[in-house]
Amino acid sequence: MKTRRFLVLSLAWLASSSALAHANDSSAQKAAGGLELIANDRVRMVAEDLRISPTAIDIQYVFQNDGTEDQELTVAFPLPAIEGFGLSQQPVDLPFPDQPNFVGFTVAVDGKAIEPELEERAFVGDRDVTAILRRHGLGLNPLGTGEKALGDLSAEDYAELESQGIATPRDFGEALWRYEAKFHFDQTFPAGRPVAVTHSYRPVTGRTFLVKSSIGDPADTRTYCIDAGTKRAMAGVIRKAAAASYEADPVENAGLKADPMDGVAYSAVVQYILTTANNWAGPIGTFRLTIDKGAPGNVVSLCQDGLTKTSPTTFEFTARDYVPKRDLAILFASPDNEGLRAPQ
Repeated sequence: MKTRRFLVLSLAWLASSSALAHANDSSAQKAAGGLELIANDRVRMVAEDLRISPTAIDIQYVFQNDGTEDQELTVAFPLPAIEGFGLSQQPVDLPFPDQPNFVGFTVAVDGKAIEPELEERAFVGDRDVTAILRRHGLGLNPLGTGEKALGDLSAEDYAELESQGIATPRDFGEALWRYEAKFHFDQTFPAGRPVAVTHSYRPVTGRTFLVKSSIGDPADTRTYCIDAGTKRAMAGVIRKAAAASYEADPVENAGLKADPMDGVAYSAVVQYILTTANNWAGPIGTFRLTIDKGAPGNVVSLCQDGLTKTSPTTFEFTARDYVPKRDLAILFASPDNEGLRAPQ
């Protein structure tokens, strides 16, 4: 039987509200500049089971090649971009900052583990600055560690990056480039036979404090569809954080007893790109989304109709012949920062 070779670009991830995101499997092709998303009209996504929590993302897919020839595809998982500028003001957690596979991304096909490749590139606007950064010995990921940092450059080398709009003036010392990473692997989809693909990884999360003044932020209200009931629940999270702080140190935190809404809680943002699923043939046959807020005392908010509470921490949405119209942005709030962190 003939085998036709294509390139399929797939999943991505989620992270800070403006800097990061995760994605769904999709078709792609290898080009001189790197992997590019394309559409595939033979292989369809029979099922997707997606589970998202503040500390883990797990996806199970079933694909079916409805053509008469085997399809050899490059399946890619594009990690949403990390913007270098502003990271000092908006902390972002990198699960494994000292490793190239900084999210611990794993792949299995029909139960067999596969080692994906990683493509990394850096951009300022539409301009690819990967080669310039590598020439200066800099790591492309502005959140990574273990490689030369901007502050290690000579005055002459730094001036070159500054003149090209790749770095701020040296007194600020911040990256101005955007980091894009894609995991990818080659896979044959036999004609007429289903193929099961699973992915697991830890999301890159944008973290911030949750305080009284941030509950009514219009941008957050729109982005995460925060309604009146969720605002009251978030206020409850702040009061729980205040009570814990007062109990830990009644003298230093005496004011929190009088006004618990002066407390400080925590929030984390996870993003996931669903719309790349539209590059496969047809809609997703069966789609299930599970959101796990991590702890009963946590609060979660996102723009997704039809979610049903299934346990003290989980909510589910299911659909047939599902066509994603938008990507996911999920806000988690907790009175305890450890409630949003993965076990070490």
